[in-house]
Amino acid sequence: MQAFGIDIVTVDRIKSAADRADGTLEEIFTEGELAEYWLVRSGYARLAAVLAVKEALLKAAGIGMHEGLRFRDIEVINRSGATRLRLSGRMSELLGGVDNDRCLVSSSFTDQYACAVVALQPEGIE
Repeated sequence: MQAFGIDIVTVDRIKSAADRADGTLEEIFTEGELAEYWLVRSGYARLAAVLAVKEALLKAAGIGMHEGLRFRDIEVINRSGATRLRLSGRMSELLGGVDNDRCLVSSSFTDQYACAVVALQPEGIE
């Protein structure tokens, strides 16, 4: 059986965190995510989509943010329109890594909202 997770994030949530400059963005996003998404005009909306992907993955995996888990342990990589995930730390331990052929990710955003869906497909199902 496939597992699905979905999430929606307001772009203002990311803008507020950036305005506070209290390190919140650095706790959520990897250096690579911040570097890639600040380079584009829609940076806040793209970061909101990245956060939505991270939260949707947690829902699909059936785990929440508890001690030892960090959002930075999930890295969202977008290459040529294909979104991939790279796990590290406690997230990698819990999920055993992510087989990107069995983890389907889709995200979208507007100037106000970003949403994401993650589907985890168990081995043996094509």
